[in-house]
Amino acid sequence: MKTFMLASCSLVVAFALAGAQPRPFETINASVVLKVNDREATTRSLINTAEGMDGYFSLLGDEFIVFKIPVAKADTFLKVCDSAGLVVARRYELSDNASAIADRETRLKARRDLLKDYFDMLRSSSAGSVLTVEKAIADVTTEIESLEAELARLRYQLEYGEIRVDFKFHERTPPLRSERSLFNWINDLNLVDLRRDFEDASH
Repeated sequence: MKTFMLASCSLVVAFALAGAQPRPFETINASVVLKVNDREATTRSLINTAEGMDGYFSLLGDEFIVFKIPVAKADTFLKVCDSAGLVVARRYELSDNASAIADRETRLKARRDLLKDYFDMLRSSSAGSVLTVEKAIADVTTEIESLEAELARLRYQLEYGEIRVDFKFHERTPPLRSERSLFNWINDLNLVDLRRDFEDASH
């Protein structure tokens, strides 16, 4: 997996895409955090834009929305997202599905060949072994269906990239009380309570 950009901060930071185009077996997974004045209007506008690009939204929450966008149009859609508000953070990844697809295809062929062998065995099985062979056929059929579903998902990812738009920036989780520092004087402080006191004092 190649991560081209990963950026976040409590203030506003804008980043540009690396401009890399996906190869035949690469999938796009990206996210952007936006600060907008009207969240509902922005959501409606982005949904309309996605549908105009033959895409759609797959998840919709109060503070986020996940889009499925044709890979060839993903970069264009991300530029539209950038113009919809103030970019707080951006992530853009290309993942290579070639090995995963090849693995599922190889396993699927092996299971189909095995299923054919079981059916051949079933025709010549004795009455006492029929149930055993039928169970083996059922088990292999289940594996085949699972592998077919995985292949369909992997191939779908080659056609549609996933782009998530968040309207709220989530800060990194503060250190747990059990974490230890190399500096002994820091270990004597309760950093969680100290951070809380600081935040209370700032209000």
